[in-house]
Amino acid sequence: MEPYKLKAEIKEFILQNAKEHPELGCRKLARLIQEAFQSNISKSTVSSLLKSEGLNKVVGRRGSRPKAPLIHPPTVHKPEVTEAGPEPALGMLPFLEEASRNHNEAPLPAARDQERQECGIWFLRAAELCLGGMPEVKDARNPENIKAIVPQIFSELVFRSTEALAQKFILEDNRFFFLDAGCHTIWTTERIPERLSVGLYKDRTYLNESILSGRKPLILQAAPGFDIPTPALFDFIDAFQAEKPHKAIKGIELYSADNLLIDTIKFAQRQEKRYFIIGLWPWQYKNRDFGPSIRLVPINNTDNSRKLDIITNIESGRQSGEEIIGHYLRRWPILESGYQDFLDEIGHFVRSPRTKIQYKCPILPNNGENLTYEQVLSFWRLILNSYCQRHFFPIDYQELDFLVLQERFYHLRGAINSISDSFEVKFEPPEGFLYQKDLQYACQRVNEADIRLIDGHKLRFSFA
Repeated sequence: MEPYKLKAEIKEFILQNAKEHPELGCRKLARLIQEAFQSNISKSTVSSLLKSEGLNKVVGRRGSRPKAPLIHPPTVHKPEVTEAGPEPALGMLPFLEEASRNHNEAPLPAARDQERQECGIWFLRAAELCLGGMPEVKDARNPENIKAIVPQIFSELVFRSTEALAQKFILEDNRFFFLDAGCHTIWTTERIPERLSVGLYKDRTYLNESILSGRKPLILQAAPGFDIPTPALFDFIDAFQAEKPHKAIKGIELYSADNLLIDTIKFAQRQEKRYFIIGLWPWQYKNRDFGPSIRLVPINNTDNSRKLDIITNIESGRQSGEEIIGHYLRRWPILESGYQDFLDEIGHFVRSPRTKIQYKCPILPNNGENLTYEQVLSFWRLILNSYCQRHFFPIDYQELDFLVLQERFYHLRGAINSISDSFEVKFEPPEGFLYQKDLQYACQRVNEADIRLIDGHKLRFSFA
């Protein structure tokens, strides 16, 4: 079927999704058309249409799963790009503070090193870390004290359950670009898959560290676009380089998954350089000249073939290529399969963009009046479970009940150990465990979520 013979609605579908999600190749677009319209369109037809509209894409299959062993980050001793300075005020919630809870009611037990125990509950703890933690309750065993502050606790938990999906960067020349809150890539529109949202607390942490204070580089999983860079990428580079006054960041707006404005951050016009690290796949961008200030650092396979390039504006005199690679691999430890999962999220979003995942929580009054502390804890536990369903577990887990997840994952046993700069939870599923593939997926999602404990250790999941 030639492009000019395509039905108007199919042609519009192809062009709209190619513009909004340039990461999708011809093969995936052809599959989406088949699912949406029950019409078989070839890759070459999709490619011809995109070429005729100036949206060229490479025809052919990209590697989707890693065939080589994982590349582990090299040991480096300078993880920070710049020395830490005072952290700017952003209305940040304090980091996770352990609540004084009744042990039988608490969903999150204390950790113990190298002791086999129920570790599955750490999925809920990971969600809690992303949302900012349970507020500290002093003198929690005093019933009168608890009763008096339950509405306040409930209100705080409702606020902490807020999630951000998009960061809109507005420049002095009024151009703008978006980042998804999980920092996967740069977007030209706010049409971002809902499963790429993160807790508002986590989103503000990223902004504090890489944008406001500049203490750490912003590390994106992949560059946007396919055959050619998107204009949003060049706006991003100009904004972070801070060399052009008209490209300075004027403000950042945070949006929820419902496209509601959550917060606005204003900037002074005079700004300092901010650092970034971005993955770039071999099939992306024929022309890779981004100017003299931008470095390309290669990550090679064991046979010296190119696995991934890294785009960065960190000067070679400041950090070596090995250190840059270490930063990237600590943030995004799974390369091909992690990126393929990201593309799958886009594909699912294109197929069903209006699907909303409902919280499976009890209907509670907005102000929390007449609630018991146990009801508030139950509410929070279900919020955490919902976060796990939407961000850690495979997409078909979103409609399952809490008890199902508890049976499959939250009761898993294993061991906990602090290793170097990591806090490792290693699951030991029982013999004949039926959900090992789902557990592997969930561990990968947690490891890519860049979750850190109060002491700075990164939370990592694995299984025997």
